[in-house]
Amino acid sequence: AIRDLATAAQLAPQDREVRALLAKLKAERKAKALSDRSAFAGLFERGEVVKGDPRSEGEKPGKLDLNDPKVQAMLDIHPGPGGFA
Repeated sequence: AIRDLATAAQLAPQDREVRALLAKLKAERKAKALSDRSAFAGLFERGEVVKGDPRSEGEKPGKLDLNDPKVQAMLDIHPGPGGFA
């Protein structure tokens, strides 16, 4: 809308309504930007979401045997007639 009004203001610079509406929309956009800036200020500097290294937490999974039908079902693998080599 601002781009359209800016074009209209260039085509008809004497039109006060177009200029007034353009100024109003620019002011609203600036106020919204300031509001967003204050609302999201420091969002990424607030602290840690995960404590410690998540790779070191809990039990580590063992090696999976790809020939095991349960593992194949879990991974949705269908090896074919020769199986896995």
